Amino acid sequence: VVMAYEEYSQLDVELEGAQELFQDAGDDAEMREMARAEIKEIEARMEVLEGEIKILLLPKDPNDDRNCMLEIRAGTGGSEAN
Repeated sequence: VVMAYEEYSQLDVELEGAQELFQDAGDDAEMREMARAEIKEIEARMEVLEGEIKILLLPKDPNDDRNCMLEIRAGTGGSEAN
């Protein structure tokens, strides 16, 4: 969890830097496009990490390692078959 959060924090810093670069680019279209692409890439990685962090924060169920047997039977007819 800590490693994922540290990576997320690092991406947040990189995102701020890319946004500053985008704003400071001025009329340079190539720099603005490069910064825009970097922002999209960082935001996509941050979304993936957010999902991973949410999963890592879920408490472990003590029954996760156990097997389960589930049997489904059809009704024999009449009102039970509906």
